[in-house]
Amino acid sequence: MISARSFFFAGGGDSDVEVLDRSLREPSVLGATGDAVASLGTGTRALLDREVAAVIGRLLDIGLDDVLVKGWRTHRALRDAGQRSLATYPSGEELVELAQHTVSSTHSPRVDLLVNGKRIGTVEATILMSLDVDALVAVVTGGKLTALRSGSCLAKLVVTVQDREVVRRERAFDAPLHVALGDGVDLVDRPG
Repeated sequence: MISARSFFFAGGGDSDVEVLDRSLREPSVLGATGDAVASLGTGTRALLDREVAAVIGRLLDIGLDDVLVKGWRTHRALRDAGQRSLATYPSGEELVELAQHTVSSTHSPRVDLLVNGKRIGTVEATILMSLDVDALVAVVTGGKLTALRSGSCLAKLVVTVQDREVVRRERAFDAPLHVALGDGVDLVDRPG
């Protein structure tokens, strides 16, 4: 699995936690959670910023492959090919050219802020990941997506905290010539 965390923050100078921590220190981000957070001492506030950044960083362990597979399981052309492959040629392959499309995933976690065992606020975040896919050929066999061939992708990540954008990343990549998907991904509902 390639996580959003490793994909978007690999190779750069700062880790995901450092980027998020720096962004959360801006006055109106965590300060928007209420007076209790705003009244914290400097050291406690810095520790709180760092802990919230670490929690949100861990939430970026979303698999890019999981996002794509979940999106493709609902793709009509793939589901139709899955049905046909089961009905007419269970051991053969059908190639499905996928037009340019976007697969996206949105997560909206909430983090309660506790100081000395007392909840002093809640941080609301949104993690939006989208993958713009182009020139991809899917291989369908026996009702399953079994491989992907060629293609390119532009991956995007936007993280907001308390309705303020704190991270925006984009990264393009070319898919290798052939990616086998093991036992395949079911495209059709099977009885039983």
